[in-house]
Amino acid sequence: MRTSLFTALAATLAMACHAAAADSAAESRQSVMEAAERGDPRAMAIRACWLHTGDRDCAVDEEAAIGWARRAAEAGHPSGDFVLAHLLKDRRQDYDTEAFPRSLPRLREMAEANDAFAQLLVGQAYDLGLGTAPDAARAVHWYRRAAAQGEVRATGLLGIRLINGIGTARDPATGLDHLRKAAAAGDSAALLSLGHYHLEGRFLPPDAPRGAHMVGKAAGRGNRAALTYLGRLHLQGRGVPVDPAKAAALINEAAARGDLPAMVLAAKARLASADTAGQKRDGAALLGRAAEFGSTEALFELAQCRFSGTGVERNGDEGLKLLLTAVQRNYLPAAYDLAERTMTGRGVPRDAQKGLDLMVRAAALGESRALFSLAEFSAAGRFVPRDEQRSVNLLEKAALLGHAGAQAQLGVRYLRGQGVTRDRDRAKAWLERAADQGNREAAKRLQASWGINRGKN
Repeated sequence: MRTSLFTALAATLAMACHAAAADSAAESRQSVMEAAERGDPRAMAIRACWLHTGDRDCAVDEEAAIGWARRAAEAGHPSGDFVLAHLLKDRRQDYDTEAFPRSLPRLREMAEANDAFAQLLVGQAYDLGLGTAPDAARAVHWYRRAAAQGEVRATGLLGIRLINGIGTARDPATGLDHLRKAAAAGDSAALLSLGHYHLEGRFLPPDAPRGAHMVGKAAGRGNRAALTYLGRLHLQGRGVPVDPAKAAALINEAAARGDLPAMVLAAKARLASADTAGQKRDGAALLGRAAEFGSTEALFELAQCRFSGTGVERNGDEGLKLLLTAVQRNYLPAAYDLAERTMTGRGVPRDAQKGLDLMVRAAALGESRALFSLAEFSAAGRFVPRDEQRSVNLLEKAALLGHAGAQAQLGVRYLRGQGVTRDRDRAKAWLERAADQGNREAAKRLQASWGINRGKN
């Protein structure tokens, strides 16, 4: 009885603390808004951050964010100087490169004097290498100090780092608690992270509808990454209805706001369009912009355009140059593509041995298609000596990485006892995983052997 009373009291106190935190955040939001209107430069910089990220229930407004940050910088406040440069850099616009090293010493002084917003900015400087060398541990130190004072964005950033063990010991339970606090106080990035964890079933129970709802709330505030994520969900029908038109609208909105993954998705949709050559040129041009902004995926896709002449003039040498750059950045699809092209002579000089070496390297990096290709080579004795056991080992690695073809082949092997001990339960499990990804051969095997209808239509 006494234990239950203490449990009830603890729950009541926890609810009261969460309510108090929400009230405090609301009061802080109002006070910051009023102070910014009165011309307080620190409040202007804080308001700029909220408008940039869609935090504290502010709708994203990039132009207004830059306007408030500029006013704070013109007033000579170091946070305004730092935030303005950060916002312009994030939007891939020209910015004062000296702003970060110029403002950071003053921000450190303010942070040491316990200014929570300065502590957040100093944490981000160490996190992203703005005006100083990146240092994950120092970033966590400042996020922790800011979060202890109730700084919402710092609380969410600290939560992510605790969950993943970045710059600190891994502590998912405490990290999730921080994320929940930040999300409850209006941090859209924290809300997006919680939604993602529910969708993936990592750290939180799998719950696609709940996860999609959280992603949708973050997207509703204009969070660029959330807009892209929600677009993907509508393409896949995960937690939301399949709606290609809505997906396209969300992805295009995120692309217009400078989200690099969205820019690549929008570009690929235009390249795949059968409508006009103009659409394809627009797609290739969008890939070019995303590549200039640092997207390695865009660089890889642009290489494919150069090889095929889709949306741009066909130029194999330029395609190879772009592809090699993507490989140097350790982009796994590029590593596999270069290996396959070199082995077959598709668009580049054929060299089977060099291609095989490249395929082995890609497989060692965890590229599932490279692992699957090597498994097939070992099974057939093509390019390498025939080795059934090696083939099975490679198939298992590729299957665990989610390769549907490897999952299907592994399922068939367990069904037949080919290279493995016959095991119908394992066969069924692998075939179901492959069928769920749309593998037709796996779906046929399930129907024939178990009478199960499984897989995407």
